[in-house]
Amino acid sequence: HALFLQKPKYAASGPLGLFGGTFRSMTDVSFILVDPMPRPDKTKSSEQRLLTAAAEVFFEKGYPAARVSDVVRRADVAQGTFYLYFRSKEAVFVALVEAFFEELLAETLGKNPASGLKDADAMRLQISQSWRTILVYCRSHPQMAALVLQEATALPKAERAVLAANYARAADALTLYCRETSRRGITRAVDPHLTAWVVIGMVERAVHYAVFVAAEADVDAIVTDLVTIELNGLLAPARHTEGGGA
Repeated sequence: HALFLQKPKYAASGPLGLFGGTFRSMTDVSFILVDPMPRPDKTKSSEQRLLTAAAEVFFEKGYPAARVSDVVRRADVAQGTFYLYFRSKEAVFVALVEAFFEELLAETLGKNPASGLKDADAMRLQISQSWRTILVYCRSHPQMAALVLQEATALPKAERAVLAANYARAADALTLYCRETSRRGITRAVDPHLTAWVVIGMVERAVHYAVFVAAEADVDAIVTDLVTIELNGLLAPARHTEGGGA
């Protein structure tokens, strides 16, 4: 069955233009019908078509079961064309994962540096924008979200190492952000490296929820709740009792 997934109205087609096109800031989403067996776009380069096909095949068959021949067939290119661009299935995986992480880091922390923050309200706005970018991007690229989140435990050792290295890179960037917000007195003085990894875990589960559990839920409502959880925690504001106590 075809799946209903939220996608930007301008239909950005892939991380870093590898699938054709360039990702831009997301301001609107709409529901589209995603064809589970899309036809190759002959206007794309062979490399772009191979990357798109690989993401689709890995999503449908699972990375371990997918073969280069499956990717080539889906991309509608000759077998020899594949090896002009990639040494192996593993090389395609590396290209996809590194582009996915690089694009998300560029569109979130890259465009929302802590050095530009003046106060907590400014940080709240930055965090809201980053959450929205992540969720809408992953909803428009469910194959890549699945590869990173759901296929990880089934990946061979070398591919798991690639994934781990990209997570570590994201954690390092987020650690710097947390350290700077603490230095500016906007956030508490807690271990920034620990905070970074906790937030990454939150991002993982939030993406899983928004893409695979509640794909039709309003993205702005999800973002509002995520920002509240991240910045305010779960405890409700203290209320004064009739006797005057907190």
